[in-house]
Amino acid sequence: MLFLGIYILLNLYLENYLPIQYNTEQLQNCLGIATCLPDNCFCEKVYTNQIAQPINSFTNIFYLYTGILILFQLKKWDLFSIIYSYIVILLSIGSFFYHATMTFFGMWLDVFSMYMYILFLIIYLLYKTHFIKKNQAIIIYLIGLILSGIFLYDSPLFRRFLFGFYVIITIFVFQRVKNHIPIKPKNFYIALILFAISYGIWLLDYYKIFCNPESIIQGHGIWHTIDSIVIYYIYLFIKENFLV
Repeated sequence: MLFLGIYILLNLYLENYLPIQYNTEQLQNCLGIATCLPDNCFCEKVYTNQIAQPINSFTNIFYLYTGILILFQLKKWDLFSIIYSYIVILLSIGSFFYHATMTFFGMWLDVFSMYMYILFLIIYLLYKTHFIKKNQAIIIYLIGLILSGIFLYDSPLFRRFLFGFYVIITIFVFQRVKNHIPIKPKNFYIALILFAISYGIWLLDYYKIFCNPESIIQGHGIWHTIDSIVIYYIYLFIKENFLV
């Protein structure tokens, strides 16, 4: 309910927001043009010489809120929680920059931060259940990031297929973990259900099945909102099973 209330208030504010002015053409000449342009950048209207997609940009505040919330809940030094939080904060920055500028670099930063998050989750689960050792985990994570970043740069049109592949691997690893050691899976299942709902909304927005480009309610903004909750439930799952 808190997230829903904040989302509605944020959208009502942005309906009359003061645009931040900048030269769109100059920025895109410097940082490249997003591959979704001119007419495949989700439902929300793309403005020029200001924040390109205000709703899709500013709803990334929920990722920022989630990352900061996890940091403030720390009662003792915990490296996982700190890294996890900063990756989520980076996700908020990358996604905001993408939707605000519609540049290729913004798109790369947005998706790369998604890869950072999900690869970190996969590698951490494998490490904590002793499938891989600490040094192996670090090396595999760094190699995975490098290869993912290169793939994203060379084949940006296939970026979502790679992320979908990582999601499938995450679910597979979770099942292996569940069969390997006793865990409490409730929070992971909640996160999975919420992610499925948010992905459904993402599809409706992306294919413009339910779409009003100038509405203050945008499906992709709802995707951001729900996924920030997904990220928090994933953290609760990790905390309950591996950080106690």
